[in-house]
Order: sequence, then C-alpha cells, then structure tokens
Amino acid sequence: MSANTIELPSPEYHLGDFFQWSLPKEKLPETLTPIGLELFPRIHWKNREQSEGEWHWGHLAGFTFDEKMDLLEKAPHTILFHWQNFFDREGTGEWSKFFDHSLPILPQISLFPDKLVLRHVGKRLDRWPCGPWPSSPLFASSVPSLPSVLEEKLNPSYDGWKSKWSLLAKEFETQSLDKVVLSRKKIRSFRAPLDTRSLWKSKEFFQKDNYHISIEADAQTSFHSFTPECLFKLEGRLCQTEALAGSMGRGRKDDDLLKNLKELEEHEIVIEGIVEDMEHLSEGHHFGDIQVIQLGYIQHLKTPLSFTLKENVSPLDLCRILHPTPALGGRPKKKALEFIQNHGGFDPGLYGAPIGRLEKDVQEYAVGIRSALLTENEMHIFAGAGITATSNADSEWRETEEKMRPFS
Repeated sequence: MSANTIELPSPEYHLGDFFQWSLPKEKLPETLTPIGLELFPRIHWKNREQSEGEWHWGHLAGFTFDEKMDLLEKAPHTILFHWQNFFDREGTGEWSKFFDHSLPILPQISLFPDKLVLRHVGKRLDRWPCGPWPSSPLFASSVPSLPSVLEEKLNPSYDGWKSKWSLLAKEFETQSLDKVVLSRKKIRSFRAPLDTRSLWKSKEFFQKDNYHISIEADAQTSFHSFTPECLFKLEGRLCQTEALAGSMGRGRKDDDLLKNLKELEEHEIVIEGIVEDMEHLSEGHHFGDIQVIQLGYIQHLKTPLSFTLKENVSPLDLCRILHPTPALGGRPKKKALEFIQNHGGFDPGLYGAPIGRLEKDVQEYAVGIRSALLTENEMHIFAGAGITATSNADSEWRETEEKMRPFS
C-alpha cells in the first residue's frame, strides 16, 4: 500500500466491466479513507437487530433495473436501496433531490462493521486512491449542538388542524371513512447552517426498537428517520410485518394503553387493512400477541403479523401493495389517501414513505416516520396521528407534539 492508495486484492466478483472488492476492516489504514466518500447520495442504515449501522456512498449508474436485481442474486455483499415518495410520484421542491438517481440505488462504496466493499465500472483496478477521513458522524470525535432557532412555523397551524378536523368529522358522520392519518410539520429556521451530526446528540433516537436511517441527497439536503415501524421484512416466502398503531405518552401503565378503546379501535383497523391488502398475495397468515413497545418519549400498541407468500411475489410488489398501511394512510385506503392528498397541505416526500434495504436473502422496508428533512438552514419536522370517529382534536395534537419531541 502506497501513502495515498489502498492495494486491492483480487475482485471477489466481476462481470464484464463491473468489479467488486471486499477488504477486512482491520486492514484499512487508520488515517486515510478511500476516495469516494464525498459522493452522494450518502446512506446510513441500522435496523432493529443491528448493534452497529452501515454506511453507503455514491451510486453506480448505467445498470438497468433487471441488471441490478441480477447483481443482487450473484454478487456477494451487494446491497440495493429503494425508496419512493409517499404518494409514489416525483417529489417537489427539496424532495426532488432524492429522486435524481434511477432507483434502486447501487452504492459505489459500502462500509459494514467488519468490511469495506468497493465497486467500480470500467477497467480493473489494482489500487484505490485515498484521502483524509471525511467529517461525518461515523468519524466525528465531537458532535456539534444545533444552532439557535430564528423562527418556527407550523403547517397546519392549530386553527388549521381544527379546520381539517371538522372536515373529517363530516366524513365520519357519513361513515365513508373509518380512519385517516392527519399529519403536520414544524419548520424551524436556524441562525446558522445545520450540521447533520447535531441530530446524533439525542439519545431518544437510539432506542433498540428503532431503525436509524439517513439519506443525504447533497451537502445541504438530508432526510433522517428514527422510526420504530417496519413495513415488512421478506426472507424467501416468509413476509413479516406489523400493525403499529395506538399511542400514548410515557408515564402511563401498559394497561392504560391496552384498555383504551379509541387506541384499540385504531389498532384493529390497521390489522384488518393489512390482512385485506395481503389476502391475494399470501397463502396463510399468523398473528402474534398484541404488545406495548416503550420508546423514550412515547409508547405504541404493536401486533406482529406474518404471511406465507405465493410464488414470485417480489419486494417491490409488496411495497406497492402494503404502502401505506392504515397506520400511515387510513381506511378505506383509496378514500383516506384522497383526503390526505386534497387536505394534507404539504408534500410529505419521504415522511411516512417506504425506505428499503435489499440483499439476496433478506429484503427489508422501514416506514419513514419520526423524521425530519434538513436543508441548509431549516429543519422540517413531521408527525401524524390516526384519527377515528372517537378521537379528540386536542389530544391528537398533543400526541404529534410528543412524536416531534426528539427533534427539539
């Protein structure tokens, strides 16, 4: 290894002009890093089972969707990332930056807890150029605090929330809707540019039941989700999903949530919606026991669900069918989504959207809640509440405040 390069071993996989190398982490230089970590998108992923997360940089273009899926089957350590806008359309405004690449994303560089994987299209390489370690949360010795807030706006305002509530009440009276998720966001403007590492100071995010997902579209624009919700995990024909709905602030007993009729009603609507959506894709299902999961700031009702899929059901098929479950959309699904689209008031983008990590044997999608969009000087913080005919506007507003609290 020369001063500014890593000597590459024989490729662990190559096909045509595609090459992939895997290097054990203990053999990496301590003061240098492979050139490429300045690339975008930058993705961090940690699921609920991982004790350490993994990092991915860049996107190898020039592959068709089928070629990427073929690499997933044949090349070891190949990871693809896939996400979509909540409404499965191109994002508007800052969200458009997350859809500049053809999805799914094939990273150029992947750093796992035990190895570095490099991918290249072109001539075979013997060495990979290196540079100084970048300034990122992975390598930071100290994490900065958020700058002071200059201004805070609400979308909708509390009065706007009550107005939407009145519209929903009419829908519930006619029984055209069983449930709708009403969402809102805070937009905080800061006195100085934001450093994404500032979010890492909150211990609320690092709960064992949370995913930790960060997607940096460019140097000023990033999305961060510390979500407790799995859309599905697919291993072979076994699809594991969950109903995560029905919430209450911490400080109450588990029994308080398990005996709350409004929260139980909302939870049952989500179970029924998932089973209905999965009916034509599966050959059987199993329900786990309802449980209360405790996060640092809120608690939720959760029921694990598993389905045996029919042959040839792809993860993208599941994504299209399951998203959004009634936990993020409502029921009936079409009618609820029409209400959200007509009265939501903002483009949700990746908030509440499916974000997936695909490898050969396991494909897993999380739901992008407990999330924020960061731009150069702004943070857009999102939260929603499941509304049924027995809901109370004030208590649901307070619930969204609890869900936003970790970003405060």
